[in-house]
Amino acid sequence: GGRLEYKSSRKIKNGYEIRNIAYLKGESPFEVTFLVSDKSGKNLFYNMFIEGVNMLLTERTEIGALLDQRGGDLNRLISDLPKIG
Repeated sequence: GGRLEYKSSRKIKNGYEIRNIAYLKGESPFEVTFLVSDKSGKNLFYNMFIEGVNMLLTERTEIGALLDQRGGDLNRLISDLPKIG
C-alpha cells in the first residue's frame, strides 16, 4: 500500500547514501535515507534515517533500556521480546 520514490544518491565514506520519499496511504510523504555499505563485496543496508532520525541509534538506545530494565540479563530480554511488541 505504499511506495518509495528515489530522490538522489551519493558516495560516502562507508558506501552510499540513498535518499527517497516514502508515500504511505493516509500519511503525508516523508523522507527516508538508506545507508548502504559495499565493503563486503555486496551492497548491504546498514542504517536508515526517517525524517532525519537515525534508526540505528534509536533502536540501540531502546534495546539498551530494555536490557537495563532486566538487570543486564540478555536471556530474559530475548524471552521477553515476543511480548514487547
